[in-house]
Amino acid sequence: MVRASAIIALGLAVGLTACSDAGLGNGADEGGLDEAEALRLGRVHLVVSMLDEAVVPDASEVQADASGFELTARFAMVRGLDEEFVRARADMPDLLEDLLNPGQCASESALWPVDLTAGTLESGHELVLVDAGDLEVELGQTRLDVPLSLVPDLLPYMSGVEYAYFSDAAPALEDVDAVSVAAAGGLTDDLPAFAVESPMPAAIDLTYTTEDLASLAAGALVVRWNAEDYDDGTLGLRFTPLLGEEPLGDDIFCLVGDSGQTRLDLAELRTLGLAPDADGVRVEASRTRASLFDVGAWTGTELVVERRDAATLPLR
Repeated sequence: MVRASAIIALGLAVGLTACSDAGLGNGADEGGLDEAEALRLGRVHLVVSMLDEAVVPDASEVQADASGFELTARFAMVRGLDEEFVRARADMPDLLEDLLNPGQCASESALWPVDLTAGTLESGHELVLVDAGDLEVELGQTRLDVPLSLVPDLLPYMSGVEYAYFSDAAPALEDVDAVSVAAAGGLTDDLPAFAVESPMPAAIDLTYTTEDLASLAAGALVVRWNAEDYDDGTLGLRFTPLLGEEPLGDDIFCLVGDSGQTRLDLAELRTLGLAPDADGVRVEASRTRASLFDVGAWTGTELVVERRDAATLPLR
């Protein structure tokens, strides 16, 4: 699991371009955030996706129509706000591996129920995303500078900066075993320079066979993929029911053993919200490697590296 928490749980974050403007000097300016009392949350999250797969039953190869690459990073300094609320608002939700045990499934609304519009925020409540300096990610021979941007000025209690890089084309990963991320450090000693590394998960390669389609008549949804050789490894599955090409009803998430295939009970999925009149389902699989690292005052910062793959299966 990524972190041990009293709440069972599922980036480079980052801050103020001018500490004096947000009360982030030594201590706190009037109306600013008191560093000594602040909750700190950090996450660096890298995702490589293969999307909109054209999967042909029994084909030896899968033709990918699109791929994608993204990296986000945020370091949050928080006062007066609940951690679950902050994780939802700052796009650092609890990982699926921290919410479900292998073999369990749940609807999206049951996993991440936070209402971002509920409650009354007091004047002392703050969520500041702190600047970690220049940020770079390295994957094999590919090096990318991750741009820094101001958080949109939409909420009175939220300010600072965040890192986000998005591309429609993923870097070549055939010989990439690990990903490394380095930051130059923020404007104060609280967030110094750092460099961290994580294994790169193997590609998932979703597929299915004509026999798998025949299993639908028996009430079973079979999903197959390229198995990973990890002890106690898991794979996250997101099922989006479709009517034609349009989403229908609730998304369902499952956590399964990374064994190369799983067989799920359609009746059980429907009790969780899978629309019974759906004529297809989009399956998005996620293989994640998550670890923790400490940087300055941000202890237990999360480094999450994720491979995704998607396929659409007919239900009728």
